Amino acid sequence: MKYALRQLAKNPGFTVVALATLALGIGVNTTAFTALNRLLLQALPFRDLATGTALGIASPRGSNRG
Repeated sequence: MKYALRQLAKNPGFTVVALATLALGIGVNTTAFTALNRLLLQALPFRDLATGTALGIASPRGSNRG
C-alpha cells in the first residue's frame, strides 16, 4: 500500500485522471440506476389505475385513431 501511494504521489497527473475517471463512472452509474429505479421499478403514483382516463386524438372524420 505504501508503494502504491508513493507512486501516486510521484505522478499527480495520473492520480488526477484516475480519480476523475472513477468519480465520473460512479456518478454515471448512480444516475442511470436511480433513473431506472424511478421510471421502471417503482409503482405509479395513482391509487386506482382502473378509473383512469384514456386520451386520444380525434381525426377530422370524428373517429379516434391512437
